[in-house]
Amino acid sequence: MDKYAEAWAVLGITIKYQGIKDAPVLLTPEGRFPTGPGEVSPTSQPRPPGELYLGQGGAELRLAVLKQEQEQVVGEVGRRVEALLAATEKLPAPASDLVDFIKTALSSDPAALSASADQEATIPATYSVEAQWPSQGGLILSSPQNPIAPIDLDDGEHAFTLTIDGVGHELSVKAYNGSVRDDQSLLGGLAQPSVDTQEEFLTRLARAIDGVDPRLKASLEYSFQDAHDPGPRSRPLNRVVRLKVESVAEGQGPHFSLSDLNGQAVGAYKLDQGRPARPARLRLLGALRDQSTGALSLDQGHVTGQVLASTPGGAEVAARQGPEPFTQAMGALVSQYNDLVSYLDTHADVLRPSLKDRLIRPLQERARLMDALGLKPSPQGLITPTSLFSRQVSGNFAAVRKALLGSEGWVSALGEKLDQIQSTGYGNFAAELSQATTQEQARRAWDLLDQVRSDIINGYY
Repeated sequence: MDKYAEAWAVLGITIKYQGIKDAPVLLTPEGRFPTGPGEVSPTSQPRPPGELYLGQGGAELRLAVLKQEQEQVVGEVGRRVEALLAATEKLPAPASDLVDFIKTALSSDPAALSASADQEATIPATYSVEAQWPSQGGLILSSPQNPIAPIDLDDGEHAFTLTIDGVGHELSVKAYNGSVRDDQSLLGGLAQPSVDTQEEFLTRLARAIDGVDPRLKASLEYSFQDAHDPGPRSRPLNRVVRLKVESVAEGQGPHFSLSDLNGQAVGAYKLDQGRPARPARLRLLGALRDQSTGALSLDQGHVTGQVLASTPGGAEVAARQGPEPFTQAMGALVSQYNDLVSYLDTHADVLRPSLKDRLIRPLQERARLMDALGLKPSPQGLITPTSLFSRQVSGNFAAVRKALLGSEGWVSALGEKLDQIQSTGYGNFAAELSQATTQEQARRAWDLLDQVRSDIINGYY
């Protein structure tokens, strides 16, 4: 559909040509009218196009569509920012400035599989690795609770068992549901019976579990769902709390579970359910194997790596000597960066300008230095690598390391900005969408409509 047809389709208007000598006919929701000389229905006069569009809720519809588009764009920005941040963290920097003699391992999928090599590694060599899934630790999440709602447990001690790798640990937690708190008992008759909120009880339960084994951590996790203040003046809070018990050990970690011994604490919060620990499953050199961690060892330990995620279709680890691994990885990072900048430009109407400003600021501040390295910056914040960059990496890597990887280097600064964007929250970079924005879009459509009308008239002469 060309731009003229799009404008008429948006406005619900169709023009039909009856013949060269006949004037075009305007079809609208109000009826069928000739646009040239002739009679117009006396019972139904055509309304101005803008009134037709806005009067039928077109502006609100366009705004709703734009909001949906904005949500999709913000989600995509988040994915791209996280991928670029991971690329900055996994850039294979040579250990020495004598880069022509350095051996490096390069992963074809660094987001899922990291790789490194020492100076004893066999080169050149390529290894095929397939990670069906990475190792993961166990996880238990309680059912979500309104943090300020009262508990629905019996008053008193609740005993339960925490089992870690087959060894049971008996623990207990006290629930206050009508009794006087221990720290108030000295007040005698002045002390008042107390009832725990869900947040208070789950905090106490987390303390009882946390610290039993350094490989486990218990904490409260907050999220936003449907929750309400149970008091008389009910108001939406959109906030819930859960008890989270997780393995913090490397890889698979220990197997653990919770069960009630004498009480309701575990069953009431569904803490007897959870995700079990799982070993990594890898295929190395054609052989399938399970291992407790994602650590990878090839070439008798001279090429190592870490499985971070699944690698559908497999991945390759290439051991090479010289500047090629770094140059390739840097080229891939620059390409990711350019794609993100271009994506922000394409969707600038739904994003705050401050997002792109943060992203390109490290380049702007180092424009001359980057240009001298052979990474030519553009006014739009893009980077074009030139042949000079490869020569600089090979012949003057000390300067390249300082300009890109040092504490004040571009890659380091870019990583800091990406981390700031991530910490701020991607939703905070969504532009405010208002009725004015929609009306501006409508005005642009009417400008296009005027052009269409002009082209139609000019077509008769």
